[in-house]
Amino acid sequence: MGLEELCSIIASSQKIQKKIASLLMCLRERPKTRKELIEELAISEKQLEYLISKVRKVGIVQGFKQNNKYYYYLSYDGFYMYWKRIKDTAYNLIKREKI
Repeated sequence: MGLEELCSIIASSQKIQKKIASLLMCLRERPKTRKELIEELAISEKQLEYLISKVRKVGIVQGFKQNNKYYYYLSYDGFYMYWKRIKDTAYNLIKREKI
């Protein structure tokens, strides 16, 4: 699965998909604060909040607080758990159909 496919799962709008891709690429380097992300992506705080809510919903971005600052980072574990829930749901649906 490529970055474009991943972004298409998170959002339907191509404009939002591109912004999500930029956010994910930005977070590849290291955990970053809200202020750093706003500056690097050249977006408003409201836009960042929207993007963060989208990527957190699927678990690919998580956060932590350190020294009174909140940092966002890419999370494979969170994303894995999201897909595991989808896989389990699909499995249970198919399993019930065969009975």
